[in-house]
Amino acid sequence: MAYYRIRVLELGYDPKFPAGVAFDFWQMGDRQIYSSFSMTLLEGEGHCILFDCGFDMEAKFDIEKITMEGDQNCHDPAQVLHSVGVEPEKVDSIVLSHCHWDHMSGLRYFPNATIYVQRAEVGNWKRVMADEHFPLTHKSVVDMEALKFLDACDEEGRVTYLSGDVDELFPGISVRAASGHSFAQSMLYIDNDGTHFALIGDVSMRPESFTGTRDFPCFLPNLKFAVGTVEDITESYEKILAWVGGKVSRIFMTHNGSLADVWPTYRRDLGLNVTTVSEAEGN
Repeated sequence: MAYYRIRVLELGYDPKFPAGVAFDFWQMGDRQIYSSFSMTLLEGEGHCILFDCGFDMEAKFDIEKITMEGDQNCHDPAQVLHSVGVEPEKVDSIVLSHCHWDHMSGLRYFPNATIYVQRAEVGNWKRVMADEHFPLTHKSVVDMEALKFLDACDEEGRVTYLSGDVDELFPGISVRAASGHSFAQSMLYIDNDGTHFALIGDVSMRPESFTGTRDFPCFLPNLKFAVGTVEDITESYEKILAWVGGKVSRIFMTHNGSLADVWPTYRRDLGLNVTTVSEAEGN
């Protein structure tokens, strides 16, 4: 069996993010939550893998987005890795969940990494970004410069395009494709020495998407920037829950700021959280 050390590394946060935006739950009104930006580091089986790679703090697009949204204490992925004793040059693989700016703009910090991304995800974003009728609201979360950098990496032979599900991309780690929040998202299903975890990016924003709320005890799908259907999203939720055996605590989402309530978490020198995922259930 395969085994990985799994750490969710915070890159920045918004301590007062509108819950109605995070969940697309109209009934939450003006409630505010702690929303994080994160990437996940997996070390083991001869690999140093990142699931997503954050943003570029020197990119004009990223700086403008962070400033506009009021995000706080944001750091580039190299700084974040340094803070936990990992050199960016040691990262051999990056799996991109999707092509939104805060998930892929940090690629330039990883010169030795092979990049895995769904071909349909990249192709569809290139197509709609050139379509004058595609909503500007949805275009606003994609940085064309980041897509161009991905093309440059492809010319170097460092991009592997995926076509849907892939079993055992790495030992114990399989890719599952999902439509909804973006065109063709990659999720990682991890069999960590017999314990199942799912890294799902923005397929969901918070655990409540799976558990529901007291007033709405049902799936509450993430429709923020969605390009797929509600059926696409809820079908993904069913499959994810089946993989983790109904254990929502084993599902990891990029912007879920509540990890410290469940898993061992400490705040490092940068003032950002590091959450360690173990085989045992969280608190």
